[in-house]
Amino acid sequence: MTKLQHPASLNAFQQYRQVRQILRRTSRASNPAWYEEATALPLQLHIRIDGASVTSHIFESGADRWSAGPPVESALLKDPEAAAAFARDLITTARGMRARAIGVILHIADEFAISELQPQSNDPAALDELRQTVIDDPAAVLADTSAPVHESSWRLVPYPARDSEAVASAATVSRQYDPFLDALRKTGEQQNFPVITRALSAPLVALAALGTLTEPTADTPFLGILQYAGFTVVGFFDARGELKQLRTMHHRGRKRFANFRHALLTTNAALEIIDPDIFILPLCDEADDMLEPDLRISMPDSRIERIGPPGGADDAAPLPAWCVEPGFAANPAARPCRIPSRTFELLIGQRWAFQDFLPVPPEVAALVPSRAEVRLFRIARLTRAALFLAALGGIGWLAYSYARASMRPEWASNPDQVNMEQAHLNQLNQQRTRAEHWHNLLADRSKAWITMEHLVRMFPEDSGVKVNTFQYSAQPEADRRQANTGFIREWRISGLARGPGERLLSQLNTSEGIASHFADFARLTGNEAYRTDEATRHLSVRLSTQENRRFSPPTAQQIATMAESAYPFTFTLTITQRFAADDPLAIRNAAAP
Repeated sequence: MTKLQHPASLNAFQQYRQVRQILRRTSRASNPAWYEEATALPLQLHIRIDGASVTSHIFESGADRWSAGPPVESALLKDPEAAAAFARDLITTARGMRARAIGVILHIADEFAISELQPQSNDPAALDELRQTVIDDPAAVLADTSAPVHESSWRLVPYPARDSEAVASAATVSRQYDPFLDALRKTGEQQNFPVITRALSAPLVALAALGTLTEPTADTPFLGILQYAGFTVVGFFDARGELKQLRTMHHRGRKRFANFRHALLTTNAALEIIDPDIFILPLCDEADDMLEPDLRISMPDSRIERIGPPGGADDAAPLPAWCVEPGFAANPAARPCRIPSRTFELLIGQRWAFQDFLPVPPEVAALVPSRAEVRLFRIARLTRAALFLAALGGIGWLAYSYARASMRPEWASNPDQVNMEQAHLNQLNQQRTRAEHWHNLLADRSKAWITMEHLVRMFPEDSGVKVNTFQYSAQPEADRRQANTGFIREWRISGLARGPGERLLSQLNTSEGIASHFADFARLTGNEAYRTDEATRHLSVRLSTQENRRFSPPTAQQIATMAESAYPFTFTLTITQRFAADDPLAIRNAAAP
């Protein structure tokens, strides 16, 4: 087949010819496996690499049977030429088993990292949008601006716990296995045999498998410890079984992270987890056997168990007991989930644990027709005649409608009536213009009760702030040469602060803090002037503080009476809000119509 061109560079006819050529010379029109997920195909090859060893197993879903796969060396995964030869042998084996396709699932267990998201991304309602943004533009949401976003693949891990500080974090793996999977797919294209790939993060799959392997004590938080050869992943769950945080601890040449117990206790304290159940899942051939007794010493009141597949191994004999991920990924419904929480519903039911970290690049996927395009092309021949008949019928209907309309009295236009309607329309337009003008001038920009309510909401009772003076002004911009004029609102507040009041002032003295306060107040009162989501508005804040020279350690009576000597600091807070000339609330300069 000639080299394919991106559809964006072709006109409609050239796109049609290219799609027609692809469907004539490949089996995409007749073999739906080209568009299936790798884990949904009847024949699957599961390759698991954990840095210490590489395992290979074949799964036949129809017979629910596992068998040893072709040997895979670590060097093969990083040699595209050797991968192409491996793919040809694999296709030969699959055809010998009368399969029409094969799914290759790579379980990446030799690396796993977690990165926090920017605070403004913590919106539970925007989780699906955030999930796509992490894939398309991770730099826009990652808190670590130095992260190598182009060298790694990022996927979202949700934190559904109610008191979790973040709604999710980003899990990442490097793209070192991209050439291997690309070579498998290209060889399948060359031999017209679907080789469908999927790269799974083994720790995410194992985290989801926890829900089927254990059952925590009722109303008790628990930890899931996943022991890999090069690192340990710990999932911290609340009493409802919701994930609160994931942590990765790299071993750095040892069997265990050096300060593992201390890190575990510190994180438990930070998350307010007391005496949790602890479930240890070994996921490598030589996992640290001393972890369980060590934890019993430092956490004597916790239930600590070492878990694994039922019977000590998977139901299919070729899978080792520590090789949990392939068996679970191939058939997640084989065992019921024993932890009824939103976390495991997302990981298993909505397949967050099975996200493809190394998918086909979008620019490559766009070269071949989608499943919808294939279906459309297959029925195109049948629809041509129908479209032609529909076109003839449409022309006949238009001719009939024209003939009927031309015979109606309305067909002959009356110029006087048209002029009267036009004059009436002009009057209505003038009334609308006048109404819009006065509606703009009377817009709710600055009301006394709103201003006072704003001050009360900013410094509520017992906030640790005593306001002495409050000045508020709203002035239009000096330049009125434009059709609309912007304006400036300023709040100048001075007073005293102590304790929580100092923290409140520090929070308000940030762009995020003052914007959040204005947005909350806008939602509370419905006042449009306090909205901060308009690009035509600029909000700034300036805070100056000094020591209160009259301050002395207060007595309870002085605190109760709000005596000035009870406050260690004085402050002056200035808030300025500018409305540009193109803001919806800008003032019209034109005279009233």
